[in-house]
Amino acid sequence: MSSAQRNAFPPLASWKLTTLIALLAAGVFALLYGAELVPPSHTVFKNVLQSFAALLLTSGIVSVIANILVRRELADFWLSAIGVRDAVSAAGLCDVGLDFQSYDFHSLVREAGNIDLCVIHADKWIGSRLNDFKEFLSHRDHELRVCLLHEDSDAGPVLSADFHYKPGDLQQRIASSVEALRSCIVDLENANHITGWLRIWKHRRAPKHTYYRFDDQLFLVPYNLAAGHTKIPVFGFFRKVGGVSDFLSVDFERMLSDHSELVYDSRQKQIVAAGTP
Repeated sequence: MSSAQRNAFPPLASWKLTTLIALLAAGVFALLYGAELVPPSHTVFKNVLQSFAALLLTSGIVSVIANILVRRELADFWLSAIGVRDAVSAAGLCDVGLDFQSYDFHSLVREAGNIDLCVIHADKWIGSRLNDFKEFLSHRDHELRVCLLHEDSDAGPVLSADFHYKPGDLQQRIASSVEALRSCIVDLENANHITGWLRIWKHRRAPKHTYYRFDDQLFLVPYNLAAGHTKIPVFGFFRKVGGVSDFLSVDFERMLSDHSELVYDSRQKQIVAAGTP
């Protein structure tokens, strides 16, 4: 979510504001028009209508301006009043999505310059956004780092049983994600297009959550403990010293340096053999 998006009104709120302004203008016009129709002999009634029109116009303008200019300050005031603001601010929390499947990662990929992913395989998630990643990697200064589960991880059989995968499914899905991302580079190079930098690692640790970073916005998506399909929430954080982003970013960097092996580097134009530095 860009700064402009955060400061902009949601579409529904914009429509409501537009409707309010239109109704305000119509009400003022109706009162002034009605005052003009009042016979000269009814001066008091005419003045009352004009006064109401002026009052409606003034109060309406003040209300609209206040909502536009100080709505964030008012929100901060109420959050602070109920004891939420300090905790949210300290954590750097920027967004909470209730359903991972419908979360707007499309815009995040399109607007980012640097992306980090730490997932098990995410073959469907990556596959459904492959055009976004190809467009992302069509920019020379863009960088995509992806850390996937190693197919030989001890956690593999447990996860396969938990996901009800058939033998070999997990390995196939991991390989599918690698090939899908590599295809973005291959297609761009075949079109004589300069590409960004894509690197893929694999690790053997037991996954605790999935992690996504789009520039200075970091997202944690937990796994459900119970079996069955449930809506998975998405927790987004701004990069903030001392906030949750510190834990997430440091944890990812340590995952790459201490527990993972590089298996693909687009600048080397080839798959790196497992275990090669």
